[in-house]
Amino acid sequence: MDVSSRFDVAGFGVIVTGGASGLGLAYGEVLAAHGARVTLIDVDAGAVAAQASRLQSEGLDVRGAVADVTDHSALDRAIDEAAGAYGRLDVAFANAGIDPGVGFVGAWAGDALRYAGKVGAGFTGASLGDLHRRLSPLTREQSPFVDAPRARDVTWVQPRLVAQLAFTERTGDGRLRHPVFLGLREDKDPTDVVWTGPPSRAPASDLRPNIERARAPAPGAATRSAASRPSRSRRSRRPAPGP
Repeated sequence: MDVSSRFDVAGFGVIVTGGASGLGLAYGEVLAAHGARVTLIDVDAGAVAAQASRLQSEGLDVRGAVADVTDHSALDRAIDEAAGAYGRLDVAFANAGIDPGVGFVGAWAGDALRYAGKVGAGFTGASLGDLHRRLSPLTREQSPFVDAPRARDVTWVQPRLVAQLAFTERTGDGRLRHPVFLGLREDKDPTDVVWTGPPSRAPASDLRPNIERARAPAPGAATRSAASRPSRSRRSRRPAPGP
């Protein structure tokens, strides 16, 4: 079978996010090899420039652009520039994403912020991008918790955001079981986030998650920094919840 005859993309205008490595690079290279005009978009300026240069040296119509997919204005500019250069845009391959890792949360006990668990569920692409933008300016060297969990590759942040969470149980040592991120509480001050009442367990007959009234623990540390911020393209970032 002549695969090329069934893969006619000659002249197509293409953009590929996360295009400096992995699947994004492979996809862009194959399309370019079959005649497409490809723009590789990536947050890593050095890597995308190097790959675009390599493919150009092989006679392929490839250009590179730098943008973080969580920065909508920068991404829009990169897309507009590609469409302007090609006079058309036929294919958009969204290969870059956000890896939130895990967000640590806690609640106040007097003047001490105590660890309450880690949250890795309930996030959407939009909420992760928003958290990344909010948390990036809040990074700090040390954990804000007085009883910080043992963890590697963690980016700590100031406890400034309040998250509302659903969970199935609060254990005797103050940990949350199966917490799910529901959103941020703009109407709450972080210092208002304190535990009220004893630990509770959801009845065995009730599978719905409990919500600790209006006071969910406030995130205390952000995600693992596989790419430093939750929101770095593909590798990243972080962006998971934190304070």
